[in-house]
Amino acid sequence: MNIPNLACGGVSRGVATTSKVVNCDLGDIEIPDLTFSQMCWSRADMFKDKLALVDAVSGEGLTFSEASSLARSFGSGLVRMGGQVGDVVALVLPNMPEYATAFMGAAEAGFVITTLNPAYTPGEIKGQLLNSETKYLVTTDLLLPKVKEATEGSGIQIIVIGGQSDPSCVAFEDLLKDQGDLISSQPTSPDSVLVLPYSSGTTGVPKGVQLTHRNLVAQMAQLAHPDVKVVDMEQTTVCVLPMYHIFAMNVTMSSMLWHGGKTVTVPMFEPNMFLKTLLDYRPTTLHLAPPLVGFLATHPAVTADHLASLQTVSITTYQQ
Repeated sequence: MNIPNLACGGVSRGVATTSKVVNCDLGDIEIPDLTFSQMCWSRADMFKDKLALVDAVSGEGLTFSEASSLARSFGSGLVRMGGQVGDVVALVLPNMPEYATAFMGAAEAGFVITTLNPAYTPGEIKGQLLNSETKYLVTTDLLLPKVKEATEGSGIQIIVIGGQSDPSCVAFEDLLKDQGDLISSQPTSPDSVLVLPYSSGTTGVPKGVQLTHRNLVAQMAQLAHPDVKVVDMEQTTVCVLPMYHIFAMNVTMSSMLWHGGKTVTVPMFEPNMFLKTLLDYRPTTLHLAPPLVGFLATHPAVTADHLASLQTVSITTYQQ
């Protein structure tokens, strides 16, 4: 099994020449002059009838054709609600196929996306929403009570997944009925800001980081380097790391879409559900943090059968 180490945002093959500079022996790559959504959907026609996103809880899935169409409808629906290029859309969601359709649709329509841990308290949610100047927020009906507490008096428009009938909110499903025709009216440059993730706050309050379309496209291209191939064509993965974090966002979600892969989402790490999903979907690749590698290596419930389909495991690490 090939296990690349994603250290400092790249593959740990370099030799440190000073305490601050790492030289990499991999050859240069070309960075496509594309927006994030253009990059992610650039091969969608090749895989249009293949499953792109699957909910491990319900078993329901979306093909590439369905996912790209729904994303376009969502983005156009936001524009029809009055959204403008550069407006911030917050996602307060667990891992689920709708995470990807909301993210991709907002990106294609020229919005900026800020991602939040769904386990945050109302106070923590409020702090990030105010700091990021959020105008729209997507969440689930289960998370709605604390989201409403966090947004009280803010004027933020809440969009709810899951059949919520609260008259003050917009149903996510209603936006998915949009014709998708307003996307083209939203000009987007590869150099415009796409995502506004926040730090975990280890050295103080969480801080937002502005990442452009080109930033994420460049990392996707790096991960596809022919000598690395952190994500390869038409693989299957179980996305257990949180999609609000940059690793699952731009190693798993985006790269799997670009490479015609199938991403099976689990809403959180729960040992029995995770192990059942491994057996049900037989992933060929996994993107993990060290504690999950330790779980798979040492937990008594893990058998060889759980890992038999795996070809690669990519591990995110942090170096000082």
